[in-house]
Amino acid sequence: MTYTDGNFESWEGDELAGQVGDIVTARVERVQARGAYVRFEGGGRGYIRPRELTLSADADPRAVLTVGQTIRAMIVQPGVDGLLPELSLRRLETDPWPAFAARHRLGDVIAVTVKHVYADQLLVENQPGLDGRIPIDELQPGNPPDHPEALIKAGDRTQATIIYLDKTRKQLVLSVRRWIERLATADEIVDRLAGATAHVDIEPLAEAAALRLSVAPAEMGDVGRFLGETFRGIDPAATMVCTPLAHDEMKVEFEVTAYRRRDPDAPEKRLRIEIG
Repeated sequence: MTYTDGNFESWEGDELAGQVGDIVTARVERVQARGAYVRFEGGGRGYIRPRELTLSADADPRAVLTVGQTIRAMIVQPGVDGLLPELSLRRLETDPWPAFAARHRLGDVIAVTVKHVYADQLLVENQPGLDGRIPIDELQPGNPPDHPEALIKAGDRTQATIIYLDKTRKQLVLSVRRWIERLATADEIVDRLAGATAHVDIEPLAEAAALRLSVAPAEMGDVGRFLGETFRGIDPAATMVCTPLAHDEMKVEFEVTAYRRRDPDAPEKRLRIEIG
Protein backbone atom coordinates (compact mmCIF):
# COMPACT_ATOMS: atom_id res chain seq x y z
CA MET A 1 0.00 0.00 0.00
CA THR A 2 1.16 3.58 -0.65
CA TYR A 3 0.95 6.39 1.96
CA THR A 4 -0.25 9.81 0.83
CA ASP A 5 -0.23 12.63 3.39
CA GLY A 6 -1.05 10.14 6.15
CA ASN A 7 -3.89 8.50 4.24
CA PHE A 8 -3.13 5.43 2.19
CA GLU A 9 -4.52 3.72 -0.85
CA SER A 10 -7.49 1.50 -0.20
CA TRP A 11 -7.80 -2.13 -0.98
CA GLU A 12 -10.82 -4.21 -1.91
CA GLY A 13 -13.50 -4.17 0.76
CA ASP A 14 -12.73 -0.69 2.09
CA GLU A 15 -15.68 0.98 0.39
CA LEU A 16 -17.94 2.91 2.76
CA ALA A 17 -21.70 3.02 2.31
CA GLY A 18 -22.43 6.62 3.28
CA GLN A 19 -22.32 10.25 2.22
CA VAL A 20 -20.46 13.31 3.44
CA GLY A 21 -22.18 14.49 6.62
CA ASP A 22 -23.35 11.03 7.69
CA ILE A 23 -22.52 9.82 11.22
CA VAL A 24 -20.90 6.39 11.43
CA THR A 25 -19.60 4.08 14.15
CA ALA A 26 -16.11 2.66 13.92
CA ARG A 27 -13.43 0.93 15.98
CA VAL A 28 -9.89 2.30 16.24
CA GLU A 29 -7.36 -0.09 14.66
CA ARG A 30 -4.16 1.91 14.64
CA VAL A 31 -3.00 5.27 16.08
CA GLN A 32 0.05 7.15 14.84
CA ALA A 33 1.37 10.71 15.06
CA ARG A 34 0.05 11.49 11.57
CA GLY A 35 -3.48 10.17 12.19
CA ALA A 36 -5.71 7.28 13.19
CA TYR A 37 -7.08 4.35 11.18
CA VAL A 38 -10.46 2.83 11.99
CA ARG A 39 -12.68 -0.01 10.81
CA PHE A 40 -16.38 0.55 10.23
CA GLU A 41 -19.10 -1.63 11.72
CA GLY A 42 -20.05 -2.90 8.28
CA GLY A 43 -16.45 -3.52 7.22
CA GLY A 44 -13.96 -1.33 5.42
CA ARG A 45 -11.51 1.20 6.81
CA GLY A 46 -11.32 4.96 7.33
CA TYR A 47 -8.80 7.62 8.27
CA ILE A 48 -8.89 10.56 10.74
CA ARG A 49 -6.41 13.42 10.40
CA PRO A 50 -5.02 14.98 13.62
CA ARG A 51 -6.80 18.29 12.96
CA GLU A 52 -10.15 16.45 12.87
CA LEU A 53 -9.79 14.77 16.27
CA THR A 54 -10.62 17.63 18.67
CA LEU A 55 -11.50 21.32 18.69
CA SER A 56 -7.83 21.95 19.46
CA ALA A 57 -6.43 21.50 15.97
CA ASP A 58 -2.94 20.44 17.05
CA ALA A 59 -3.93 17.43 19.18
CA ASP A 60 -1.69 14.36 19.15
CA PRO A 61 -3.80 11.35 18.04
CA ARG A 62 -1.96 9.14 20.51
CA ALA A 63 -3.22 11.31 23.38
CA VAL A 64 -6.83 11.21 22.16
CA LEU A 65 -7.53 7.67 20.89
CA THR A 66 -6.60 4.15 21.91
CA VAL A 67 -6.61 0.95 19.86
CA GLY A 68 -9.91 -0.91 20.27
CA GLN A 69 -11.87 2.21 21.20
CA THR A 70 -15.31 2.59 19.61
CA ILE A 71 -16.06 6.04 18.23
CA ARG A 72 -18.78 7.99 16.41
CA ALA A 73 -17.55 10.23 13.64
CA MET A 74 -18.77 12.27 10.69
CA ILE A 75 -17.83 11.48 7.11
CA VAL A 76 -16.01 14.53 5.71
CA GLN A 77 -14.52 13.08 2.54
CA PRO A 78 -15.48 9.95 0.58
CA GLY A 79 -12.89 7.42 -0.45
CA VAL A 80 -11.74 8.65 -3.89
CA ASP A 81 -8.78 7.93 -6.12
CA GLY A 82 -7.97 4.86 -4.07
CA LEU A 83 -7.73 6.73 -0.76
CA LEU A 84 -9.61 5.80 2.41
CA PRO A 85 -12.73 7.74 3.43
CA GLU A 86 -11.89 10.50 5.93
CA LEU A 87 -13.76 11.10 9.18
CA SER A 88 -14.01 13.80 11.83
CA LEU A 89 -14.69 13.69 15.57
CA ARG A 90 -14.20 17.44 15.87
CA ARG A 91 -17.26 18.31 13.81
CA LEU A 92 -19.53 16.48 16.25
CA GLU A 93 -18.46 18.79 19.10
CA THR A 94 -20.29 22.00 20.00
CA ASP A 95 -18.81 25.15 18.50
CA PRO A 96 -17.81 27.36 21.48
CA TRP A 97 -17.90 30.62 19.54
CA PRO A 98 -21.63 31.53 19.75
CA ALA A 99 -21.74 31.16 23.55
CA PHE A 100 -18.45 33.01 23.98
CA ALA A 101 -19.53 35.93 21.75
CA ALA A 102 -22.86 36.21 23.60
CA ARG A 103 -21.11 36.26 26.99
CA HIS A 104 -18.21 38.63 26.23
CA ARG A 105 -17.69 42.10 24.79
CA LEU A 106 -14.82 44.51 24.11
CA GLY A 107 -12.93 45.36 27.28
CA ASP A 108 -13.60 42.06 29.04
CA VAL A 109 -10.63 40.27 30.59
CA ILE A 110 -10.24 36.54 29.92
CA ALA A 111 -7.67 33.85 30.70
CA VAL A 112 -5.73 32.32 27.81
CA THR A 113 -3.01 29.73 27.26
CA VAL A 114 -0.14 30.51 24.89
CA LYS A 115 0.04 28.01 22.00
CA HIS A 116 2.75 29.52 19.80
CA VAL A 117 5.14 32.48 20.07
CA TYR A 118 6.10 34.27 16.85
CA ALA A 119 8.14 37.40 16.19
CA ASP A 120 5.04 39.51 15.49
CA GLN A 121 2.32 37.88 17.60
CA LEU A 122 1.27 35.19 20.07
CA LEU A 123 -1.33 32.57 19.23
CA VAL A 124 -3.42 31.76 22.31
CA GLU A 125 -6.35 29.57 23.31
CA ASN A 126 -9.17 30.46 25.69
CA GLN A 127 -10.77 27.02 25.44
CA PRO A 128 -10.61 24.19 22.90
CA GLY A 129 -11.84 25.53 19.56
CA LEU A 130 -11.58 29.18 20.58
CA ASP A 131 -8.26 30.69 19.59
CA GLY A 132 -7.08 34.28 19.47
CA ARG A 133 -3.95 36.29 18.92
CA ILE A 134 -1.99 38.91 20.83
CA PRO A 135 -0.06 41.35 18.57
CA ILE A 136 3.49 41.84 19.79
CA ASP A 137 2.89 45.54 20.51
CA GLU A 138 0.06 44.52 22.88
CA LEU A 139 2.27 42.20 24.95
CA GLN A 140 3.67 44.72 27.45
CA PRO A 141 3.54 48.44 28.31
CA GLY A 142 6.10 50.56 26.49
CA ASN A 143 8.06 49.29 23.52
CA PRO A 144 7.37 45.82 22.08
CA PRO A 145 9.88 43.19 23.20
CA ASP A 146 12.68 42.36 20.78
CA HIS A 147 12.60 38.72 21.84
CA PRO A 148 9.07 37.77 22.96
CA GLU A 149 10.11 34.15 23.47
CA ALA A 150 12.28 35.33 26.38
CA LEU A 151 9.24 36.92 28.00
CA ILE A 152 6.61 34.24 27.49
CA LYS A 153 6.55 30.71 26.11
CA ALA A 154 4.12 28.09 24.86
CA GLY A 155 2.05 26.66 27.70
CA ASP A 156 2.13 29.83 29.82
CA ARG A 157 -1.18 31.17 31.15
CA THR A 158 -2.00 34.86 31.21
CA GLN A 159 -4.87 37.33 31.45
CA ALA A 160 -5.67 39.59 28.51
CA THR A 161 -8.21 42.24 27.52
CA ILE A 162 -10.45 41.73 24.48
CA ILE A 163 -9.77 44.50 21.93
CA TYR A 164 -11.40 42.93 18.84
CA LEU A 165 -14.13 40.31 18.59
CA ASP A 166 -15.79 39.09 15.39
CA LYS A 167 -18.00 36.06 15.99
CA THR A 168 -18.87 35.70 12.30
CA ARG A 169 -15.25 35.38 11.19
CA LYS A 170 -14.26 33.81 14.53
CA GLN A 171 -11.53 36.35 15.13
CA LEU A 172 -10.33 37.35 18.59
CA VAL A 173 -7.58 39.89 19.30
CA LEU A 174 -6.31 40.43 22.84
CA SER A 175 -3.98 42.72 24.77
CA VAL A 176 -1.87 41.88 27.81
CA ARG A 177 -0.61 45.48 27.87
CA ARG A 178 -4.08 46.93 28.41
CA TRP A 179 -4.81 44.38 31.13
CA ILE A 180 -1.63 45.46 32.97
CA GLU A 181 -2.58 49.13 32.58
CA ARG A 182 -6.07 48.36 33.91
CA LEU A 183 -4.58 46.70 36.98
CA ALA A 184 -2.56 49.84 37.65
CA THR A 185 -5.72 51.96 37.39
CA ALA A 186 -7.65 49.63 39.67
CA ASP A 187 -4.85 49.71 42.25
CA GLU A 188 -4.94 53.50 42.16
CA ILE A 189 -8.70 53.52 42.79
CA VAL A 190 -8.41 51.12 45.71
CA ASP A 191 -5.59 53.22 47.18
CA ARG A 192 -7.76 56.34 46.94
CA LEU A 193 -10.66 54.60 48.65
CA ALA A 194 -8.39 53.28 51.38
CA GLY A 195 -6.88 56.72 51.88
CA ALA A 196 -10.31 58.34 52.12
CA THR A 197 -11.37 55.98 54.92
CA ALA A 198 -8.04 55.76 56.75
CA HIS A 199 -8.60 58.95 58.77
CA VAL A 200 -12.13 57.99 59.77
CA ASP A 201 -12.82 56.55 63.21
CA ILE A 202 -13.74 52.87 62.65
CA GLU A 203 -16.69 53.25 64.98
CA PRO A 204 -18.75 55.38 62.60
CA LEU A 205 -17.93 52.98 59.76
CA ALA A 206 -19.05 50.11 61.98
CA GLU A 207 -22.42 51.85 62.19
CA ALA A 208 -22.73 52.40 58.45
CA ALA A 209 -26.36 52.16 57.44
CA ALA A 210 -26.22 52.75 53.71
CA LEU A 211 -23.74 52.27 50.90
CA ARG A 212 -24.16 53.57 47.37
CA LEU A 213 -21.67 52.80 44.64
CA SER A 214 -21.51 53.64 40.96
CA VAL A 215 -18.54 52.05 39.23
CA ALA A 216 -17.27 51.65 35.68
CA PRO A 217 -17.63 48.00 34.53
CA ALA A 218 -13.89 47.46 34.17
CA GLU A 219 -13.24 48.43 37.81
CA MET A 220 -16.10 46.51 39.44
CA GLY A 221 -14.07 43.51 40.58
CA ASP A 222 -11.29 45.36 42.43
CA VAL A 223 -13.55 47.99 43.99
CA GLY A 224 -16.07 45.35 45.04
CA ARG A 225 -13.34 43.36 46.79
CA PHE A 226 -12.18 46.45 48.68
CA LEU A 227 -15.70 47.22 49.89
CA GLY A 228 -16.26 43.60 50.88
CA GLU A 229 -13.16 43.65 53.08
CA THR A 230 -13.95 47.07 54.58
CA PHE A 231 -17.58 46.36 55.47
CA ARG A 232 -17.37 42.66 56.25
CA GLY A 233 -19.70 41.95 59.20
CA ILE A 234 -21.29 45.42 59.05
CA ASP A 235 -23.65 44.68 56.16
CA PRO A 236 -25.06 48.12 55.37
CA ALA A 237 -27.94 48.46 52.91
CA ALA A 238 -26.09 48.54 49.60
CA THR A 239 -26.98 49.89 46.19
CA MET A 240 -24.38 49.11 43.54
CA VAL A 241 -24.68 50.22 39.93
CA CYS A 242 -22.23 48.98 37.30
CA THR A 243 -22.39 51.46 34.42
CA PRO A 244 -20.19 53.87 32.45
CA LEU A 245 -19.97 57.15 34.38
CA ALA A 246 -20.49 60.68 33.16
CA HIS A 247 -16.90 61.25 32.07
CA ASP A 248 -14.29 58.83 30.73
CA GLU A 249 -11.83 59.80 33.47
CA MET A 250 -14.34 58.91 36.19
CA LYS A 251 -13.95 55.36 37.49
CA VAL A 252 -16.06 55.23 40.66
CA GLU A 253 -18.52 57.21 42.79
CA PHE A 254 -18.75 55.96 46.33
CA GLU A 255 -20.94 57.15 49.23
CA VAL A 256 -21.30 55.77 52.75
CA THR A 257 -23.87 57.05 55.24
CA ALA A 258 -23.46 56.16 58.92
CA TYR A 259 -25.66 57.05 61.94
CA ARG A 260 -24.55 57.32 65.55
CA ARG A 261 -27.31 58.17 68.07
CA ARG A 262 -26.50 56.35 71.25
CA ASP A 263 -28.16 59.16 73.22
CA PRO A 264 -31.67 59.76 71.82
CA ASP A 265 -31.52 63.33 73.12
CA ALA A 266 -28.24 64.06 71.39
CA PRO A 267 -28.26 65.64 67.93
CA GLU A 268 -27.88 63.26 65.03
CA LYS A 269 -24.35 62.82 63.66
CA ARG A 270 -24.05 61.80 60.03
CA LEU A 271 -20.86 60.77 58.27
CA ARG A 272 -20.65 60.96 54.50
CA ILE A 273 -17.66 60.03 52.32
CA GLU A 274 -17.77 60.81 48.61
CA ILE A 275 -15.13 60.05 46.00
CA GLY A 276 -15.70 60.99 42.40
